Amino acid sequence: MKRKIFIITAVVFVITLVLFTCAACGKNETPREEVTKVGEELVQNGKFTSFNATTKQFEGWTSYSSKTSGFAFGVSYPSDITDSNVRLYIDNSSAMYSNMQQRIHVDTNKIYKVSVDIWVTTQDGLSGDYGAYVAFLENTEYKFAYTKQHTDGMVTKTFYVRPRNTDYLTLALCLGTQEQGVAGHVLFDNVSMRRMNDNQVPDSVTVYEI
Repeated sequence: MKRKIFIITAVVFVITLVLFTCAACGKNETPREEVTKVGEELVQNGKFTSFNATTKQFEGWTSYSSKTSGFAFGVSYPSDITDSNVRLYIDNSSAMYSNMQQRIHVDTNKIYKVSVDIWVTTQDGLSGDYGAYVAFLENTEYKFAYTKQHTDGMVTKTFYVRPRNTDYLTLALCLGTQEQGVAGHVLFDNVSMRRMNDNQVPDSVTVYEI
C-alpha cells in the first residue's frame, strides 16, 4: 500500500515539475526579432532604374506571363523625361495575364503602406473587371489600385495591408487575371512599400489583412 502511495506521489511530482518547466519556458521565450523598420523602403528597384538590357531583366523583379508569346516587359523612355524617370511597361498584344513580381520580407501583424503610379496608355482602356492592378500572390482575391480606363499620365494609388500569417509578401504589378486575360499597354513607376506605426495610418482608410 505504501509503495502505491509512493508511486502516485512520484507521478504527481513529475507532472507538476513538467508543467512548471513549460510555464517557465513560455515566460522566458525570446521575442521574435523584427525584420523591418518603420519608414524603411522595402521594394528593391521600385523606380526601375536598374535594368539589364542584355538579359532584359529588372534588378529585384521577376516577370511572368500566362502565354509564351505576345507579351513584353521593358523600360519606357519617353522623350520628355530623363533616364532617372524611366518606367516599367507591360504590353500584352493579345488577351493574357502578365505580371512583374517581387518577394518582400515582412513582419506579421504590422501595417504597410503601398503606393504605385499607373498609366494606362491604351486609348480605349483595358478589358476585364480589373485591367491593370497590384496584388499579393499569397492572396490574389484582393486586387488593389485597379485601373481600366485610359489615363492622361501617371495616377498615384495608395493602400494599406497587414500580413497575418506570412513572413513574406509577393508584390505583383499585374495586367489581366488568370480568369480574364487582357490586351493592352500599361506603365508602372515609383512602387513603394513601407512599414507604418498604427498611429500613422489615417482613420479613414481600410487596412486589408493578407
